[in-house]
Parts: sequence; C-alpha cells; structure tokens
Amino acid sequence: MSVANGFPFQWVNHLATLEFFEFLSSFLVLPKRKVLFNRILNRETKNLNTLRDEKLINDQIGIVLAFDGWKNILN
Repeated sequence: MSVANGFPFQWVNHLATLEFFEFLSSFLVLPKRKVLFNRILNRETKNLNTLRDEKLINDQIGIVLAFDGWKNILN
C-alpha cells in the first residue's frame, strides 16, 4: 500500500495508525518502519524480480515488458 500510493513509511509508526489497527483487531501487529522498508520491501522486490525473470525466460512469444519505477517524491 505504501509503495502503490507513494506514502512514506513513517505512517506505520504514527500513533493514529497504531490506534486504528488496535481498533480493527488487537491481534494485528504492524511491522516497524525500518523492518518494512528494509527486510520486507527488499524481499518482495527480489521475489518480483525473480518472477519477472522466470516469465521472460519462459516466454514463447517474445514480448518485452517495461515497468515504471517508484519514485521518492521527497528526494
């Protein structure tokens, strides 16, 4: 959700966010901001790159895919 909407990861640690998820369910535990953008985002990026490469290697037709990267609007 953060990447798709261009949100900074700071919203994860905000008190209002924590209270909202506590209201939804006390069993929901959000990852901390650094865990989200370091471990989780990096792992998912590797998974998507691997999946993309597998699909391109096994493509019988030879279609080329182009992707637009996510930009950090603050930098």
